[in-house]
Amino acid sequence: MVPVKIAAAHAGALAGRVNEREKADRRRFSRGIDRLKRETGLLAGILLGIDVLVRGHHAHAHHHTHTTDIPRIRDRDIPRLKDRTAAHGHELARHRSRLRRIEKILAEVVGGLIVYRILARVAPWLFCRNWKVLGRAICGMRPDSLANLLALLLGAWALSDLRRTARLAEDALDFVTATVWDAAQIGDRPSGRFTLD
Repeated sequence: MVPVKIAAAHAGALAGRVNEREKADRRRFSRGIDRLKRETGLLAGILLGIDVLVRGHHAHAHHHTHTTDIPRIRDRDIPRLKDRTAAHGHELARHRSRLRRIEKILAEVVGGLIVYRILARVAPWLFCRNWKVLGRAICGMRPDSLANLLALLLGAWALSDLRRTARLAEDALDFVTATVWDAAQIGDRPSGRFTLD
């Protein structure tokens, strides 16, 4: 008796689970098109069914789209768009290079104006008419007179700071001596410095 009772209890529990699943499926499936067909009748099934979409005018429109529109888009429109995009890319690159050139020119002009303003404040004598007259006079000199003037200016510069001039001459002498000794490959070169300090 006990095994029958256990089998009956097991069968009852199994039947309960099947009933619960069936109720859950009924609740889940009663929300679709089948429920609309059942509740609103044949008209709702015709109007809302999936089969309606592939019949009649809609099917003709789909056929036209697949045979005409999609190949036209693939063969004509997409290549045109690619060409147009490439042309826009090239034009954009040209505009960028033009803008870079304009930026460089603008930077040079602004830099020149800044230098001009600074020179006008620091050295206003550069913009004096007499300075221009002196410049024209120097440019109009004979070459030998100009050479004499430049030698006179160089001598005045050398005498203005004798120590600096001596150091400069000593460095030049060291350089020339080293070059001559290295070129001749005679041996050890003399060392020692002459200083005014």
